[in-house]
Amino acid sequence: MRDGRRNEFVEAARRDGFSDFQITEKSIAGKMVPAGQRGEYYPVFYVEPYKGNEQALGFDLASNPARLQAAERARDRNAPVATSRITLVQETGDQFAFLVFLPIYASGKPDTSLAYRRADLHGFALGLK
Repeated sequence: MRDGRRNEFVEAARRDGFSDFQITEKSIAGKMVPAGQRGEYYPVFYVEPYKGNEQALGFDLASNPARLQAAERARDRNAPVATSRITLVQETGDQFAFLVFLPIYASGKPDTSLAYRRADLHGFALGLK
């Protein structure tokens, strides 16, 4: 999502029942804070199960280099791409995980050109292990 749509996105999440929704990132100190301004955001909008994963809702995947790199590679290749080993934002222990990004395009079908895939990206489906 482009920066110009941030407020619209936040309001849509609040209308969906998440009254305190905001786009977040982890600070250098490791605390969840409102995301700084950037050109694009990849905030988590759906989490299943929600219980135990509340901190993930609204987390901007573009705020973390490993997640951003995997998301951009998936978008550009139109293929699933996994992150390197990461710690989930909702993790309270020492467990590691990885995310797999699958791009979803607004048109429902990606064009063969890189420029089209970048412009047509709607979001990602993610799985984790």
